[in-house]
Amino acid sequence: MRTREWILTVAALAAGAWLYCSDSPTAGNGSDTPNAAVGALWNEDGSAASGATVRFYQTGADPRTASPAATVTTDHNGRYCAGSLPAGAYNVLGLKGSARSFLDSVTVADHDTTHLPDDTLRAVGSVCGVVKLVGDTTADIYVLALGAGTFATADTAGHFCLSDMAPGVYHVRILTTLAGYGPTDTVLAAPRGTTATLGDTVWINSSVIPVPTGLTLEYDTMMQIVTLTWGRADTSVVASYNVYRRNVDSNTVLVRANSSAIADTVYRDSDGVQDATYGYRVATIDQNGSEGAKSAEATVQRASAFVFLQDFGHQGTGVGEFVSPAGVVSGAGQRFWVADASRDRVMAFDTSGVFVREWGIDGTGPGQLSSPYGMAVDPAGNIVVCEWNGSRIQKFDTLGDLLLTIDSVGTIMQDVSVDEQGSIYISYNISGGNVNGISKYDSSGKLTRSWRVSSTSLNHALLASKGKVFCAGSTTVPAAPDDNVIEVFDTTGGPVTVLHLRTAGQMGVIDIRDLCVDERGRVYAVDAENGKVHVFDEGLRYICWFGRKGDGQSEFSWIQGVAVRGSTLAITDLGVVHLFAWRLP
Repeated sequence: MRTREWILTVAALAAGAWLYCSDSPTAGNGSDTPNAAVGALWNEDGSAASGATVRFYQTGADPRTASPAATVTTDHNGRYCAGSLPAGAYNVLGLKGSARSFLDSVTVADHDTTHLPDDTLRAVGSVCGVVKLVGDTTADIYVLALGAGTFATADTAGHFCLSDMAPGVYHVRILTTLAGYGPTDTVLAAPRGTTATLGDTVWINSSVIPVPTGLTLEYDTMMQIVTLTWGRADTSVVASYNVYRRNVDSNTVLVRANSSAIADTVYRDSDGVQDATYGYRVATIDQNGSEGAKSAEATVQRASAFVFLQDFGHQGTGVGEFVSPAGVVSGAGQRFWVADASRDRVMAFDTSGVFVREWGIDGTGPGQLSSPYGMAVDPAGNIVVCEWNGSRIQKFDTLGDLLLTIDSVGTIMQDVSVDEQGSIYISYNISGGNVNGISKYDSSGKLTRSWRVSSTSLNHALLASKGKVFCAGSTTVPAAPDDNVIEVFDTTGGPVTVLHLRTAGQMGVIDIRDLCVDERGRVYAVDAENGKVHVFDEGLRYICWFGRKGDGQSEFSWIQGVAVRGSTLAITDLGVVHLFAWRLP
């Protein structure tokens, strides 16, 4: 080619490029030599994407307020050119129908034409997830795809969705209107033609006083203690913590649970009402003593260690019915034996509550019953019965035939128990005085030992088991309520310990009506006045109580007796026997 022809060809190509940019809608910069960015878009089938819209956004621009720096349209060859762009970094979005393209952070040079890489329009996708502020806060939350002209506002549950996104990776900023919560930047990838859902909630913390995160609750149903744990905040900012609690069922307000600031990230709460649900929040205290926002709430139900199974028996005077069920024991042959003090009967039920048999005749003669109340079972399966404030003990076989009578004229017998060796124990009061004691008899009814107890008033509750003898009563303390106790002895009458039932500041009557022990050595004491069952562990440490006064499920109107078989408790009440089972083994 001759030199002249070569020069004309180059000039024509340059003029064509200049005319292409000059005819395109651009944003000017006042420069004599305009900056330009040129590129091309293609469809997924490889054809030129003619008539597509191309927008230039400054990289990092807030999509809520920023307009495109330039908007151009592709020609029939899919080519575009934006001129007079300020030099800098841009995100380039291509749009045609439901297809999109995205170039991230391309640089437009000053006083020059920048050739952008070709791109392809693809099916749009979405990125959805949940974003929340750490703490007890409500505010608008925005999820911004920076430099992409797209943003989303999270709903009240924190859900957001960035829709109609070209496939690619986006720089995202999360903002809120709440003071103290700074912007949070992250990166999200939009898929092609589908929706990507974030697996975890995105949490935004305060940038002033950090809000505690990771609050978890564990509830010990036996000890009835809620243990709170949470993540440790920046110790250069945070000095300590406060714990707040509310009764969710009663919709009460938050009240601080701790009396002094908590330096650690663990708190144990033993207060509360059984079967109620409680919500907890934790707040940080900075080095200046200022308290920050409270954490998100975690809730727990303070459930009893025991779960109600069923009732058996019915109020009435017919066969297998109760008027005043009192003592109950677990006997051989998968039986529960129940004494009815008003009907002068002893009744047997299987462990499902099905009636088996009954026997007993009203009277004071041998083999007759006059208000049978306390009961025990000896190693041979025989039934030992103590009458209400009576002066005799009778032993029967399971058919109701009299085997043994122990008379003690001049004493008022409160309760009876039999240990694993067959020895019979009786708690008694000397008529007309405050002399109270325990007598021990062998299996033939011969008195072998007797000793005094410290209680000035005895309850109707005695238990001999596993080498120990438990006797419930109370001692009068001057200017204070009675000290309700269970005195514990060895089988010779030697004192072992005293179990105190009244908690600090508790007033009113405590009336222990029966005691039993399970195979693990846990001791159960039923309180008729307050509708409670107190539980002690095998080391005789008080661990919990369950139940309350009332006539609903898991409530007791006038609790009288208790027996245990395996993990099931049988508890006598007005007209029925309740069965409960352990929630935990």
